[in-house]
Parts: sequence; C-alpha cells; structure tokens
Amino acid sequence: MKLFLLVLLQTLLVTIHTLHVKYEFGSNISPIVAVRVSKYLDELSLKSNGPNTQAVLLHFGDTNKTEDIISIHELFKLKEESYIIRSKREGGNLHIATNGKAFEPQSFFSPNAHGNIGAHFGVYALLEQALQFSFLHPLMPSIPSEVEINDDLNLNVVSEPLFQFRAHHIHTQHPLELCETLNGFGENMSITDQASFEKSVHQEFENFLEWMIANKQNHFEWVLLSSPIYKEFSESELRKSRLSLLVDTTKSFGINVGIDAALAMQQQNAWTLIREWSSDFSKIMSGLKQRIDYLMSCGFDFVSTEMGTTEFTTGDVELQIRVMNATTEYLYDKYKTRFLTKSHISQGQIIKNYKDPVTNQSGCNFNYLCYYIDDRLGVLPHTVQHFSLNDPSHTYGSKNFTSMLNFMRKVQHKHYTIWYPETAYWVTFDINVPLFLPSYVDRRILDLEIIDSEPNNIKGQSLFSSGWQFGYWLNDVVVARAAWNVKEWNKADHETNLRSRLNQVTIMFGEASGPLNDCLYKLIVMQREFTIFGRTHGQSDIPTRNQTRRSGIAYLEGWDTFADLLSIVDVFGTTLSTQPNKMGYQQVRYGADVLQNLKYVPTIQNLLKAMHEDFGHVALDFKNLLQYKVPKHNSILLQTLIDSAVILSRRASMVYYLYEYSHHVYLGANSTVLQNYADKASSCIKEAEFLANGVLLHSGVPVDRITSWRPNPTVYKFTYLWSAKTLHYWWRDYLMVVKNIKSPCFMNIIDPIETSRGHGIAQNVAEMIRKLADQFGHLEWFADCLAAPKKEPQR
Repeated sequence: MKLFLLVLLQTLLVTIHTLHVKYEFGSNISPIVAVRVSKYLDELSLKSNGPNTQAVLLHFGDTNKTEDIISIHELFKLKEESYIIRSKREGGNLHIATNGKAFEPQSFFSPNAHGNIGAHFGVYALLEQALQFSFLHPLMPSIPSEVEINDDLNLNVVSEPLFQFRAHHIHTQHPLELCETLNGFGENMSITDQASFEKSVHQEFENFLEWMIANKQNHFEWVLLSSPIYKEFSESELRKSRLSLLVDTTKSFGINVGIDAALAMQQQNAWTLIREWSSDFSKIMSGLKQRIDYLMSCGFDFVSTEMGTTEFTTGDVELQIRVMNATTEYLYDKYKTRFLTKSHISQGQIIKNYKDPVTNQSGCNFNYLCYYIDDRLGVLPHTVQHFSLNDPSHTYGSKNFTSMLNFMRKVQHKHYTIWYPETAYWVTFDINVPLFLPSYVDRRILDLEIIDSEPNNIKGQSLFSSGWQFGYWLNDVVVARAAWNVKEWNKADHETNLRSRLNQVTIMFGEASGPLNDCLYKLIVMQREFTIFGRTHGQSDIPTRNQTRRSGIAYLEGWDTFADLLSIVDVFGTTLSTQPNKMGYQQVRYGADVLQNLKYVPTIQNLLKAMHEDFGHVALDFKNLLQYKVPKHNSILLQTLIDSAVILSRRASMVYYLYEYSHHVYLGANSTVLQNYADKASSCIKEAEFLANGVLLHSGVPVDRITSWRPNPTVYKFTYLWSAKTLHYWWRDYLMVVKNIKSPCFMNIIDPIETSRGHGIAQNVAEMIRKLADQFGHLEWFADCLAAPKKEPQR
C-alpha cells in the first residue's frame, strides 16, 4: 500500500508541475496593452498537467519569434483587423504567438488608424483561449491567479471580421456607471476633483476599453451632456482637457472614438450643436461650426447626432435638412470624416411634402428624412428594447419594427448604414426594475440573421448600451461578439446559432458550462414566448388585436407616473407610450377589463400564472449550478446570474399575486384571502431586495455611484440603479394595489416636462403649479405628476 501511494505521488509530481513563463511584446502592441497584460502574467501561476511542457513562451505582436511561427505573407492575405494565434513546440518549450492586421483608414470616415487593433484582438483572444482569462463584465476583468495548461495544447486560430464597424454607444443621458467620467466630472459630479476623474479614467474606463478589445469592438461613442447647473463647465477649457484624456486613452487601445452631440434636441440635458434657431442661416452655422471645432479639438474621430427637438417632435424640417447638409459637408471638407445621425423608431411625425423612401408615397416619417440628406451622411437605423425587427412590439407607436427593417433595406444603398439596436433600455423597462432579460441576446442574434439572410450593404453594428449589472453584461458580450463575423455561424438554424453564441460565454464557467448554457437557453425561450408573444404552453400564434396587453413584458416591466399617464393618453389614439401597455390592476379590481375587449380570466391570468411557475422552476435550475466546480475568477459572475434569475422569478410571482389580489377584490373575497395574497407579494419583494443589494456589491464601481438619490449630469434626480436597490417599482405596485391608490402620480420620481423637454420655461411652470397646489391644497395629485420630489422618497 505504501509503495502504491509513493508511485502515485511521484506520478503527480511529474505530471502537475509549475512552468516557467516568459513573454515579449512586438512594436505593434501599444504600451497600455503591454503594461496591463504584463501585470496579469506576472501575477499568474501556470502549471502543466503533463511532462511535455516545461516552459511557456508567449509572443505578442510582430516579434522575431512571432514571424517565425506566423508568416507575414499569410497575415497579409487576410482582411484588416484579422488575427492569427498559433502554437509551436520546440523540445519542452511551448511557444504561443499571435499577430494581427491593422485597421486601415476608411476614406472620409475613420481618418486615423490608432495602432494595430488586429494585433490587440489577438492578444486578448490568446489570453482567453490559452490561459483561461475572461473579459465578460466591462468593469471587472476576470483574471485567474492559477491556470493548469493542457500538455497537448495545440492552437491554430485564424479569425477575420465581417462587419467593418463594430461599436458601443454608452447612453450617458442615463445616469450610468461611467456617465460622470465620460462627461468630464469627478466623483459625485465634482468639477474640481481632478484626482477622482483621473482615477476613474485609469481604472474603470481602461477596464471598459480593454473589455471592448477583448470583445472585438473597434468604435466607441457616448452622449455629451449640458445643463444650466454646470453651464460654465460645458464648453470650458477644463472640460476640453478632460475629454481629450478620454479620447487619447481610447485611441491608445486602437479604438476609434466619436461623440454624440444632438443637433438641437431639447431632451435629457443633451449638449446641442445649435443653441438658438435664427432666420439668419449663416448665424446658425457660425455657432454650429464653433461647437464642431470644439469637439474636434478634443481629438474625436467622428461626430454623431439626432435630428428633431425631442424623440417625438420635429421642429423646422426644411431648416434642419439644410443644416444637416451643411454640417456633413463641413466635417467632410475640414476634418475628412463623416457626420452620422440616428434614425429613431417613433411614429406619428409625418412630413407631407416628402415621399416615403420605401413606399414612394407622399408623407414621410420624419425619422426617414435623413435619406434625402447629403449621401456622405452616415445613418444608424435604431430600434428599442428587446424586440426584434419582426416581433410584435406595440411600443413607440409601432405594432412591430418591420418599417425600420424596410427603411434599412432602402437607405443602405445610398448612405453608410450601421445597424443600431439595444442591449438594455433602462427607464422603467428592464435593468433598473431589475429584470434579467437574456432575451436581448436571442432577439439581437435573430436581427443579425435577418440582416444576413439577404444581400445587404450594412457596414456594421453599434450597440446602444445602458448598464451592465444584473447580468446585462451577458447581452453586451454575446451580441458584440456576434458582429465580428456573422458568416462563421449563420448557416444553421436560429436555435443552434443561439446556443453556439451562448457557449462562447458559458464555456468559461468550467463544469457549469453545459448546465449554464441549458439554463440560459431555457430562460430565453420562456421569455420569448411569454414576454414578447404572450403565449403560454402549447399556444400557437395569438391574434394581434390587443396583443400588447397579452405581452408578458407589459406586466413585468416597471410602471411609473410617466408610463401610466402615457398609457391613458394612448387610449385616445396617440402614439406616445414608450413601453407596451397592459391591463391595469384597477381595471381588474373593478371589472373594467371587458372595456378593452380582453378579460383577465383566463387569458391574462393564465399568462401571469405561467410566468410565476416557469420562471420559478428555471430559477431553481440556476440555483443548482452552485454544485459544479467553477473557475474561482468567474464565481462571482455566476452568482450574480443566479441571483438575477431568482429576482426575475420573484418579480413574476409578485405580479401574479397582486393581480390575484385585485381579481379577488372584484369577486368579493374576504380579508383573509386578500391578506394571504398581500403577504405572498410582500415576501417576494423582501427576498428580491436582499438579493438585489448583494448583486450591486459586485458592480465594478462604488455602489453609491449607481444607487444614490443625488445630483448627477443627467436630467434625473437619481442614479440608474437607485430603483433597483430600493425596488421602487415593486413597492409602487404593491402599495397601489393593497391601499387601493388610484392616482397615476403616486410615488412619482420623474419630472415629465424636464425629462422630455429639458430645463426652461416649462420646468419653471411645473414647479409653480406644484407650489400653488401645496399652498392651497388644490390639484394635489396633478401637481405630483408635474414635478418629482426634491428629496429621496421614503415608503
């Protein structure tokens, strides 16, 4: 027995041994990448599970040894941004080399190639595929401290992109993780705290940029903000210097960087190119050129914009077209780059004297007028929320988004066109409820399949990103990687494609890889059926009439004063609602559901019960993932996915219990029955609140930055996950049902006038109405609709 144990110990000592690791960087790897990767490797303990590997030598970029392993001629034949990873054994030494091809400047779009981004892609792909690194959460790289390398490792990876333009748009009109940093502020919106600004740039922002490279993104932009509160800072030299640091840091990773500056949008504190309209066109352009020059002096590679005065209002159409033409020409002539504009999904803004470019009929959607502007203008067709291009959506006045698909088919042959979908919406819809919605992955993959299924001239994809917590990093990772090369995976059916794309992430979770893929896929299919199509078990397609009130997402999403008021207005035929409408609690309580040609029993009741039960079952599957061995550096991310899935199930259960409470009030049930439903709903909230606060501890930024009620650069009085931390929308639902509160203005936290129109006279009028109502006791509930509370509301 002792002899057997001795032999076994000797075998282990031979097969599992520590390796010597050496590495080198070529001249085409930027210093910032080399420094970060060196730090990771210096702290890594590398072991081999066999006798053949005694040392590992890593060659990044154009080193002499790399060129011995990867032929320059082979690399030359590939598309720009491509990379190769290849291993070679020499005795007991395992050499792993990578090199890539630079991004060539595109005439009048990306005038600068900032180093060799293809080589950078190769660096991070090597770390991931050979050394088990993972870059999943944009603010928290998952770096292993110890890795066991396979003794028979043999790598030969050749990877080429399909889309030329692969971008991330961080929507800083929402008070997100990097909102203050990207707008030049220090912590807590400080203008004077240079140290905290620079700390955020060199820690969190660099983490994000590294994540972009690891996920093969090559363009980045964010929205620039302005407000009377920080008017002097808005175009100051201090802000320019800070924007320049952000730009230079982005370029150091090889990424092209742009800024989103609204043309004249009076919404959500947008920094605008036009401050005041005038009958003197030369005066308008003089001010606009000054602001363009201010932005370009910061070093930005391109400028994007939005037309209109808000998402729903057009302003002077002819004048805007003239300005857009002149601005496109100005950027083309002076800076050799493109001007780009978003084409929004909102409906109801018909310009009679222009033809629809798709139908060629009189009357053009304002959002499609960009078709008639200078051909050098870039166009980004935009859809919202998790709905695909051919799903029933019933939001922003659209029954579905096929009109945008048809417009994209048309505009791509005239303008440089970039597909611009979302991976999170925020406001009341998803991440800040919070709702874990990997259905975004499903529908974005489907969108790419739709685009790729026919001949097209789409240049790329820009992801509208609005936060990464509660598993939303998963959406961004999978969809960003999908844009690298659709052709690599789009030959199979959608379900196979989806699981294959999920596997690119789940493979990083060790023994839990397969079970996690199963859990995510199961949840995604449920969300597709319940939240988009409103189908329960075994149902075929349901009629489109009132389908919006059959959509599960309408019941799970958050509801605030703004959403309630818009849903009331939409009953009269308007198209202002920015989320799908539902059958309300009060309608069920008083039997008014029949007025909508749709009864709570059985249609909505069955849907809510199915979500309550099935999301609960899949949450248990997620919990069971804890039994598997997972790499330590990814264990926190797995736990946040598990907790987010449980929170989703608790939201579905709470909604079901509250609707049953309302239904049983209508049936005349006694107080014991009602209290039972109320207690169950309350229990759901308390469990979810505990889990949500645990998830937020692992956000990659100081928790208070994203969960506080405090001033920030946006128009909102709170940061983006305040409502997730407090479960504001859950408590609002609960209290409105249990206390039978009818006012849509209950627990209002949004100033609808300020948010949609910006600061100004309208905001002052709203405050005046509120003050008068407070003083005289009249119109109290209406005043609450017009102005948010000055202090953090308490339950």
